[in-house]
Amino acid sequence: MRFFKLIRDSESDSNANMCKIIGAEGLNEYTFFDSLPDSVYAEYDTSDGVSFSDYVTANLPLFIITSKFKSLFEKFTVQEILYIPIKAIEKNIRTETILYVANIKTVLDALDLSKSMYSYFKYGSDKQYLSVIKYGLKRSIVKDHRIFRLKDGVLDTIFVREDIKEAIIKEKITGCDFVEVRT
Repeated sequence: MRFFKLIRDSESDSNANMCKIIGAEGLNEYTFFDSLPDSVYAEYDTSDGVSFSDYVTANLPLFIITSKFKSLFEKFTVQEILYIPIKAIEKNIRTETILYVANIKTVLDALDLSKSMYSYFKYGSDKQYLSVIKYGLKRSIVKDHRIFRLKDGVLDTIFVREDIKEAIIKEKITGCDFVEVRT
């Protein structure tokens, strides 16, 4: 079984909008959350693009998706993802649409540094941060999970099994790219 890092591809769809998440100043993208305050919404400008990619580009590292992408995931991973609706409001004409923050509930301690390419860097203080260039995962932990995040990873660092990747391609879900990971 092969696994892939799911990457937001905002380059391939030049007509896609970018959302700015408003009211989320206290939101920590490293922590799982199960709801959003009503004051949090996404704002977009149709002069920047005519539609959304199915994997929506945003100013925060959140996994924001369209209802089309949500429907595909529901076929495979109903129990592994919590879908949190978020209003997307057009900046000028104030029309609304609903997008979803897809929170991956499966979090695994599966990073295998012996199979990864990585480095450490300092930012500000003396604390070192891990920067992974190429991921390696522990096969004994990822087993047959269809979609998951890594422990202590950001919410939009998502890994999918090959069958999910193939379904995304087959259904022409936009805004996605994939990098195979070592297991």
